[in-house]
Amino acid sequence: MGGKQEKQVILSCTHVRVYTTPFPAIGDSINCTTCRAERQVTGYGDQWRIRCQTAGCRTSRSYGSDEDEAMRGVHRHLLKNAAHVVNVLKNGSLYETVRDTGDSLPMRVTIVQEHQAQIKNLIDKYYPTKGL
Repeated sequence: MGGKQEKQVILSCTHVRVYTTPFPAIGDSINCTTCRAERQVTGYGDQWRIRCQTAGCRTSRSYGSDEDEAMRGVHRHLLKNAAHVVNVLKNGSLYETVRDTGDSLPMRVTIVQEHQAQIKNLIDKYYPTKGL
């Protein structure tokens, strides 16, 4: 696997830090930069990865704790490569296998709707229309 692995580490104060290998073990005390105090590691956040199983395709990508973005990555890959089969991994274990059903239009519509919603949220945030 290329690149550095990252993992979200959850602390006893409920703050989250991202660590690269080597990861602290559960029960280890580490410094929380938010609290500015030593806190115990209580767990890890979920890690999402997609991996194409089609022969000759090398698509494999980690999305950290962002499940939604991992699923969008699967759909983007299948839109470009309709005959491919993509595995979704959660914490290194198979979570779901996704393949194109032959009707990619709903995927395209969903992606366009998500982009439109994101654009609308940005417009509302930076150009509020209060009092109009």
